[in-house]
Amino acid sequence: MEIRPVVADDAEEIARLRRETFAYKVMSPAAARNMIDDENGPMLAINNWLGYRRIATEHGLLRTL
Repeated sequence: MEIRPVVADDAEEIARLRRETFAYKVMSPAAARNMIDDENGPMLAINNWLGYRRIATEHGLLRTL
């Protein structure tokens, strides 16, 4: 297998691959916030699976470690 840099001629093939591989959808800002919300969104399950825990920062914000 030969690995080479992507060139402009590859754009159509890359676009086709993305259409077949990914189901893109336009999200509202609220939907995007929910996707990355540590308490309610899918990131909660990922953080739990990774063993991350929530801690308070010196500025009163929460983050996961």
